[in-house]
Amino acid sequence: MTPGRPKSSPRVSRIRRLAVRRGMRRAFSFFVLFAAAGAGAIAMGGCNAQLATVLSSDDAATQPGTGDSSVPPECPPNAFCSTDSGTTADGATQSDCEKLGGVCLAKGESPPPTYKPAGPGQGTCAGTNVCWVIESNTPIGQACVNHQDCNPSPEISALHGECFHGICVCNIGTVQPNGKCGSAVTECKTQGGTCHQMPATCPTGKVESDQPTNMTCGDFVAAVCCHDPSACKGPSINGKPVDFTCCGPAGGGHAPICANGWKTCPAQYTPVDTSKGGCL
Repeated sequence: MTPGRPKSSPRVSRIRRLAVRRGMRRAFSFFVLFAAAGAGAIAMGGCNAQLATVLSSDDAATQPGTGDSSVPPECPPNAFCSTDSGTTADGATQSDCEKLGGVCLAKGESPPPTYKPAGPGQGTCAGTNVCWVIESNTPIGQACVNHQDCNPSPEISALHGECFHGICVCNIGTVQPNGKCGSAVTECKTQGGTCHQMPATCPTGKVESDQPTNMTCGDFVAAVCCHDPSACKGPSINGKPVDFTCCGPAGGGHAPICANGWKTCPAQYTPVDTSKGGCL
């Protein structure tokens, strides 16, 4: 009889089978846990990538210089807006003549039809250029005879302004439609003016208004209210219009302005007859 492997008892075989089953269950549990961990890592990686993309796009939107800065501020109602920077082509600054409302032309060049050579105090140009100013076609007015007449009420003793050949120059308030000084501010359009912005300068031949009226054109972005000089009553002597300039406390000059149909000077400026000289 050939010797062989000894037979296992039924009890031993059953124990072995139970051990194998337990090992298979443990292996399957580890496989499930490993698979779940891998799926979680993949999902987390996808979320992190998506979060990084969102944060990156948010940062790009808030980085200085990445926004669209080419869109200009909104133009206020009733204003004329352009993209002109207000500087000359060669970057030159304005001359005294231009600051006072005149134009500088080369010697021998013909001026616009309504212009005449500048008198004393009406501005000068660089070099040999000639300063031309608007020829006076201003209607004359009579709002006052003495300084007291410029007060809003005859009962007020303190002087609110100065009377200059029939027109008031106010140091308190602004010129009202009746030509006297007061606190009310009238819209530019109501006065018959037009608003100009970007640049905040009046076209050649127009007269700028006072600061309170300019602000009715918009105060977020600088703007000015401009008038036709023929609509602004000015000073006169014996019925003849008087050309004048406005001199500041420090001696600087300013072109006359127009407020509520009256030619006058900005607050704290003194009117000076140009036939008798200009600002010191």
